[in-house]
Amino acid sequence: MRKDRCFSHCSVAFGFMAALIASFLISAPAGFAQNGLAIQTAAPVRLTVAPKVSSPISMKTLRNATCVLHAEGAIDAEHKLFADDEGMIRFYVRPPEESEGVAHFEVDCAANGKVAVFPLQLRSSSSPTAEMPAPRPDVPKKRPGSSMRAALTEDEALQLSTEELTMRGYPVRPDPKQAPDAFANWRKVVTKPSTFVPARLIANPEVTHATNPSTNVTCILPCVDGTANWSGYVLQGPAGTYDLVEGKWYVPAVKPEQDNQNTACCSKTVYSSFWIGLNGFGSPSPLVQDGTEQQVTDYFINVCIPGTKICVGKHYDVYSYVAWTEIFPLQPEENISGFVVNPGDEIYSEVWLANSGGIPAPEGTEGIFYFEDLTRSEYTLFSQPLGSTFEEGSTAEWVMERPTVNGSLPDLADYGVATMYDANALTSAGSWVCYDCANYVPVWMYEFGTSGDLLSTVYPNTSSSMVFTWENFH
Repeated sequence: MRKDRCFSHCSVAFGFMAALIASFLISAPAGFAQNGLAIQTAAPVRLTVAPKVSSPISMKTLRNATCVLHAEGAIDAEHKLFADDEGMIRFYVRPPEESEGVAHFEVDCAANGKVAVFPLQLRSSSSPTAEMPAPRPDVPKKRPGSSMRAALTEDEALQLSTEELTMRGYPVRPDPKQAPDAFANWRKVVTKPSTFVPARLIANPEVTHATNPSTNVTCILPCVDGTANWSGYVLQGPAGTYDLVEGKWYVPAVKPEQDNQNTACCSKTVYSSFWIGLNGFGSPSPLVQDGTEQQVTDYFINVCIPGTKICVGKHYDVYSYVAWTEIFPLQPEENISGFVVNPGDEIYSEVWLANSGGIPAPEGTEGIFYFEDLTRSEYTLFSQPLGSTFEEGSTAEWVMERPTVNGSLPDLADYGVATMYDANALTSAGSWVCYDCANYVPVWMYEFGTSGDLLSTVYPNTSSSMVFTWENFH
């Protein structure tokens, strides 16, 4: 795991620089030119995408760039994207209806002192043309530093020690008696081959996944804790109770607010994040977490028929799905660049604390993150420093959240219904407990101070799974 530490630490400085450049790219291009940063404009990417369908798009930009997608000539809505080592960015586009008109977007990217604009022109039709073909499928490529992890035999899965498993790149083994569902899924994971993807982390300082200060249950019928940013379940205990948290989920496909309003105005971005973590609920220690983030921007954009002056305002929706990690408040959200996540993908993750509960880890106090996309058979494993004063986990969480963006809470993306499976935690005493097998708190999300609306609820499904339901955007 030490070989990944440069990805974990060295990328932070670059991420902040790239994010800063990207944030000024649209509003002050002349300033970049004055500072000696020449802005290059690439040839337009011209595509035909099917109407009323989310079409995946992969675009070549700058290597390891931070990018912003926006309507040409407008900055009322921006969608942030991160390029991988080959410069590829990935997102989905859903146009409203069949049209011969063309919607003009731009993707502004910055990386390593370079700034470039990548025009994107989209036509909504079921019939691609030679000039505007359908998007090409994204073909996975072998990436530098990646390697194949062999499948364990049944005997190895049962007999290898925790230290041997983790040092060979496998997640921590749940106890088959204390957590039978989790053990069955873990065995499914480790007895199949998977490709290791090095974790190159890119800071995204605009987005944070904040702790929740609540420590007491408020009885909002039924008796749950009401918060402005979280919904989920929390296991509580004294400091040092929990060393590891695990969960499995399918990445929710989200919907924009415009889908439910059908009004002819207003571009907008909404968010949701699905994650597991330690120490986030009324704990003084940093919140150690990872998950997936689902973001959709509704663009109200002029769609113009080529060769004419006929333009009509249409809603184009742009979606992106990313894997991320954060140690709040020690560092901002960091996207796991190059780790491709798509809606519907099955995700398995474990987060644990170094040198605690007998779980091996690199020297020092660190958080260890195991993240696997079972659908794509790809995983990553890396460590992050937690600081010398870090206390072991007093809480374990499974949360659907609306993250904090630029210091404020955005509207909650419509994620529909989502289930968190294998919701178990490992105590410092070495016992595995399910989310409702100890002192737990259910949490619902509300829009406090404005509408008072209920935004997201959670209910028990089984002893190790819970069901989340989206209620309102705001």
